[in-house]
Amino acid sequence: GHQRNPAIAYGSNGDVYATWEDGRSGTPRIWVTRSEDDGTTWAEAHAVDLAPGTSAQRKPTIAAGDDGFVVIAWQDDARGIDHRVPVGAAVGAQRGDEVPHQ
Repeated sequence: GHQRNPAIAYGSNGDVYATWEDGRSGTPRIWVTRSEDDGTTWAEAHAVDLAPGTSAQRKPTIAAGDDGFVVIAWQDDARGIDHRVPVGAAVGAQRGDEVPHQ
């Protein structure tokens, strides 16, 4: 699959987070990974959506805060342009609820 639209954030704890649009499953989804050593090695990547659908997910952005808290927002083509923000969807952090932005 194709990987596109990467975004990177640096956490206050020194971790590096990367997210991107990934078409490995046929329909683009948003994936995330984390590095604890400035990008030398990376944790296993995983999709951030809690309930994947058939709509394309594109153009992720990412921000990292204190204590490994990470927020990722992206475009979801389920209803045209629909941004969904899974709170704390970082590798190694507990995932929060998906919060639709209206």
